[in-house]
Amino acid sequence: MDKENDIISYDFQGWPNYKRNLREILVQLGAVTKGKFIGFNIKDPILDVYPIVLEDDGMAYGVNPKYIIDADAFEDKSCVNMFVEPVPKNEAKND
Repeated sequence: MDKENDIISYDFQGWPNYKRNLREILVQLGAVTKGKFIGFNIKDPILDVYPIVLEDDGMAYGVNPKYIIDADAFEDKSCVNMFVEPVPKNEAKND
């Protein structure tokens, strides 16, 4: 929700970078809120896309792409963990 305490860093132009909760991420991906539920149409093509986590290389040369290989949540739903592995070299896109 772009709150002051959600700022985790600033980009090279001085704009804030906010941490995002799962609800915000799902809505950014196209999820719809209906009553007490949030979700996607079962035929939405976004559901068949493999998400790639992009990690800045820290030197302004590019990103280190990684696939999500596993995810879990704490029993009390206080945290969601996503485990990643680098995109195989033969799948990396050439720029």
